[in-house]
Amino acid sequence: MSSEVDWSPLLFEDDPTPGHPEEVDTLAHQLRWAAGHLEAQTVALERIHSRVGEPAWSGMAAQVFAGRVLTVVDQHRTAASKHRAGAIAAAQWSQALEGAHAQSRVALRVAVHALKEIEEGHELLAELSAAFLGSEAAAKALKRTFAMYQGLTPPLGVTVPTASQLAAAEREVRAAEKALDPVRRQIETAEQRLAEARAQGRRAQEQHARGEWAFREGMEAAATGAPRFEPSKRGEFATALSKLTAADLSGGAGVLTALERLTTEQWAALVIENPQLAWKALDDPPSPDEVATWWGRVKDSPGLAALLKKAPELFGNLDGIPFGVRDACNRAVLKKALKDPASVYEAMDPRHQPGSLDEFIGEAKALDAALKDADSYKHRISGGRENQVVQLVHFGARNGAVTAAVSLGDLDRATNVTVNVPGAGSKLAGGLAPHLRAGRDLARAASKENSNSTYAMVSWFGYRAPAPSEVGAPNRGMDGAKPLAIYLDGLHAGRPGNEPARVNVTGHSYGSTTASYALKLTKYPTSTFTSLGSVGFGTGTSVADLNVGHVFATESNDPIAGFGRTITFTSRTDPRDIDGVTVFPSVGVPGARDVTGHDLHPEVGKGKDVRPDPDRVGYLSPKSAAQVGTAKIVANGSTE
Repeated sequence: MSSEVDWSPLLFEDDPTPGHPEEVDTLAHQLRWAAGHLEAQTVALERIHSRVGEPAWSGMAAQVFAGRVLTVVDQHRTAASKHRAGAIAAAQWSQALEGAHAQSRVALRVAVHALKEIEEGHELLAELSAAFLGSEAAAKALKRTFAMYQGLTPPLGVTVPTASQLAAAEREVRAAEKALDPVRRQIETAEQRLAEARAQGRRAQEQHARGEWAFREGMEAAATGAPRFEPSKRGEFATALSKLTAADLSGGAGVLTALERLTTEQWAALVIENPQLAWKALDDPPSPDEVATWWGRVKDSPGLAALLKKAPELFGNLDGIPFGVRDACNRAVLKKALKDPASVYEAMDPRHQPGSLDEFIGEAKALDAALKDADSYKHRISGGRENQVVQLVHFGARNGAVTAAVSLGDLDRATNVTVNVPGAGSKLAGGLAPHLRAGRDLARAASKENSNSTYAMVSWFGYRAPAPSEVGAPNRGMDGAKPLAIYLDGLHAGRPGNEPARVNVTGHSYGSTTASYALKLTKYPTSTFTSLGSVGFGTGTSVADLNVGHVFATESNDPIAGFGRTITFTSRTDPRDIDGVTVFPSVGVPGARDVTGHDLHPEVGKGKDVRPDPDRVGYLSPKSAAQVGTAKIVANGSTE
């Protein structure tokens, strides 16, 4: 407000309630208008989005455009909400400021008037006090003269007052004294009004401070989390979209065409504008052979390294490229998931997104902990220092479950690769770490059987394992079959001219069911397939259907495996009953421990103290009969 106003009557050097309510009110109107405009644009964008798709426009370009429209819709909706919140904060501040103004200015007027009354009262009080003192002095003089000459004749020139004159002088003194009282009361009243006005001024200042703080907090809250638009990226996005539109990108191979056709900056623009693109693009992935051929063309291109960093989600799960590259990309995504889990969770394909953000965070933390645990014992992996690595070769989500695949050993070099598929109820949290330790123990046992091989053990948690209540149905296994088959083919295609000499698959419980479906879909043959406590292969399955060199099966006195087959109502068969399957024992092997139940690798202890359970023996517990047989199969393809 005006700096010319004198606020000293309220003991302020400056205006205690500065600001212009009308300007703040104008801001509130502007923010409300902007919110309405953004909401209208949101409605228009939603209409545009509803028109994308069959038969008008389909394919990757349409998906990218539709995804971008939804992103902008969300941004506009958020921006509108933020503008409305800002408008409310501004309107409340305008009202608070106007109230503080009114209060401070009323207080100032009262204080000015009170000070004037006090000043005038003191002037009048001075005059009346002088009159009172004069009257009092005169009365005292008369009293002295009267007392001095009482009964005596006064000297010539001295007049002795009469009794009536003395009484009149006394009345004049009392009248002069009485005249002081209303003036004193007037000054006291003015001083009270001044004190009240100054208190009101302080209250106005406090009200102003509270309103200003609330306004600042409200505006900061409105600004926090508001979307940021980057006009500089729109050109790249538009160019990339036009290239996608002009190309035939149908099918999984279209992703590779797009990756090759667009520049690093254009792909980065697409991923930035539509974070879900990287996850959706690989929902129908190209074949590992197609990926390997594409990689051979682009691996030395100058922009590839930058694209790997800007869009690692595109490459970490792309079967057919080197596993070291996939490990670096997946670790970059995991690092982001741990630092900013909401952004990764929200970017995932909604069709496969985990059930909740909390679930995703818990699974990501479990994966990170399992990797760190594996790092602590990777020096015990055989094959020399080059093979003593831990690789995260898959990280994503499928059917509401967080998925991952971790290798103990270098998948780009190992001559003997085994993929272990877990059974029902398997999740990263609580399941991956012991599964990795089971793979470690199996690799050590296999190395003793054949030290000429270099081993890599993969724990493949790449599907949503069934809950116990779902074991009787084939759905989860059939859904996991395709990604597992593609992964197995990628072990060959991703190493052109350097394929592993042996690729083995082991499946525990329902994991053997999933693997049996997958091995019917593979292009490249698998050396061996070993089922451990299987809940059954699909009825009618033959060894010839599985594209495997040799199939093995073992089962202990395992009521859970038997029950798992029983509840399928004959739709699954015990693999031990299939012609051509070699059955090996889980109990009764000299020098080995009998498997005591259905578990894979039971453990006790926590953290650094975790160790195999001495009382319960699982299929892959150290020195169990089943582990002894499986190690021989992995190492040499035979139980002999």
